[in-house]
Amino acid sequence: MSTKSSIEVDDPNVEWGDPNRFRGASVAGKDGEYTRFAYTESSVPPPTPIGDTVPPKDPNNKYAWTMDPPQGDPEKGIWVWQSIQTVYSDKSTSGWSEPFRLTGADGKDGNDGNDIEFVYKITQNNSAPTLPANSNRDDYTEPANGWYDNPQGVSETWQYEWVAQRTKPAAKAGTGNWGNWQGPTLWSKWGEKGMDGDGYEYIYYRTQAENIAPDTPVAANNTDDEARP
Repeated sequence: MSTKSSIEVDDPNVEWGDPNRFRGASVAGKDGEYTRFAYTESSVPPPTPIGDTVPPKDPNNKYAWTMDPPQGDPEKGIWVWQSIQTVYSDKSTSGWSEPFRLTGADGKDGNDGNDIEFVYKITQNNSAPTLPANSNRDDYTEPANGWYDNPQGVSETWQYEWVAQRTKPAAKAGTGNWGNWQGPTLWSKWGEKGMDGDGYEYIYYRTQAENIAPDTPVAANNTDDEARP
């Protein structure tokens, strides 16, 4: 029996494609391999853990390995270490990897980056608007002149949206000077409605044979909502 995902065909010359197999007999899948992660904490590199137990064991019974990362203590130089083991599809395992350090001392604060601001304005024609006034105020906008800090979105009436930008060289918050506004450049434009695209229909046919495809259906201007035998 076949079913259709869309039931109306306007073009009497449409032709159905060759049948493709959509669903078949269930086949049991095979187990895949996966990875185990174990953790410990130490001020020096610990020895590689051993065993297929979860968690693994330390060969000298000095370090406690866990399956969840510990906190460590960077101020005291206690770091978190990780070791990895692969479990294969036949349940055999690789050895645990040599431990590697996950954590370290806190680094120094980096330099402040440049600030950047954008403002947006919509227009009815494709003529760049006048830039907003230069100001050293953060988050500057000019709503009275149509400049906002977020895009307003184009429409059939307001078909063009413009963006201007300015930067402030690296400085601490609340300090530094803003440069002049640059632009404006076109940010967005209203698009006319396009042509309709090609349409597709799908029908389905069940068979008892796994590897024998049914015949290709014939083209028909069929609007019947019921499945065809």
